[in-house]
Amino acid sequence: MKATLKGTVSDMGKENPIILVVNVGSTSLKYRLFDMRGQTCLAKGAFDRVGTARSAFSWEQKGMHGSGEINTQEGYSPCIGKMMQLITEGDAPVIASADEIDGVGFKAVLAGKINYPVRVTEELYGEMEKYVFVTPAHNPPYMAVMRSFEKMLPDTPLVASFETGFHSTIPDYARVYPFPKVYRDKYGLEKYGFHGASHSYAAWKIPQLLGRKDLRIVNCHLGGSSSLCAIKNGKSMDSSMGFSPQAGILNNNRNGDLDVFAVLYLMEKENLSPVQMREMLSKHSGLLGLSGISGDMRDLESSDSDNARITIEHFVYSVKKYIGAFAAEMNGIDVLSFSGGIGENGNGIRSAICRDMDYLGIRLDEEKNAALRGTLPPNGCVISSPDSMTTVLVLPTNEEWMVAMNTLRVLNGKD
Repeated sequence: MKATLKGTVSDMGKENPIILVVNVGSTSLKYRLFDMRGQTCLAKGAFDRVGTARSAFSWEQKGMHGSGEINTQEGYSPCIGKMMQLITEGDAPVIASADEIDGVGFKAVLAGKINYPVRVTEELYGEMEKYVFVTPAHNPPYMAVMRSFEKMLPDTPLVASFETGFHSTIPDYARVYPFPKVYRDKYGLEKYGFHGASHSYAAWKIPQLLGRKDLRIVNCHLGGSSSLCAIKNGKSMDSSMGFSPQAGILNNNRNGDLDVFAVLYLMEKENLSPVQMREMLSKHSGLLGLSGISGDMRDLESSDSDNARITIEHFVYSVKKYIGAFAAEMNGIDVLSFSGGIGENGNGIRSAICRDMDYLGIRLDEEKNAALRGTLPPNGCVISSPDSMTTVLVLPTNEEWMVAMNTLRVLNGKD
């Protein structure tokens, strides 16, 4: 049946489309297998330290879970093989064979003007290749994994759901960079925005929770990689990230906003090449570079060093600045939402961000916020006080579900 697939799930008469979603990092691979009609997650798992002889993995399905190690020195292919074995064989298989998978969706990052969910093709690889310099930790691993899936599941449609897609509604005046037009056009130099799967989930879920669509939301996706998004009536109006994931607030080891002439000055003084400067900005800056201690917020919060204090306060300051800027852009805020590892678990960070924000009608219930620990309910928790004009919400993100829905729409020939 797969060999004659015309490209849509409806062609197959499927009652329960099965979509596999893959999230790739430079040394990691995470996956979730969804029954789309039942809106359930059939299986999930993760592989760490890909590229080593002892790559740890864990899995959950049918109420069971397990872990182990495999050799992934040859790359991602052993991860994909093990994943397929876990979901089709053993004590808790969830599908009989890989042929039951109707499509594979990838939470891809950047392909310039291709900022929408699209089938994986040679043309797409070419567009992703153009932006390898600005996404060295993202595009190469994704292309490698896509190639592996092409070999392992040659008749299964592959769909790239780009993180930039949700931000295609950012107004043109907010997207442009003040470079000469010839270079803007030649190299696609503009604000793209990222974390689209997480921000689009907030845009999709929060109106359901609050029972209204005309919302002005500032969603704070805070974690190892962090960004804020201004969302009005379900559409992205602005993003703290820009042409690359380097812009905006500082990340675990990525710089965030900088004066570009500070970069040029350092390159000239230290005789650094563009590749060397990229290495510094993308691997040795951010929380790690500023603190000199760690890129993990938990390590900084447990440290009594002055550098850790300054780094935490700079992070909070950066988030507050963007909240204020987005409030100005949307003429106010109805909802301030937090997601991501820091956003969902960082009680102290949330409290610091919401402090002295009365001018936006933000008043936190400190007891609710402090008590919010451990696993959150799927619909999140409101942590604002009853007299707060702005609803403050902690919402566990579900990026994989958004990618799965995008993938299914592509397979069904919809936008």
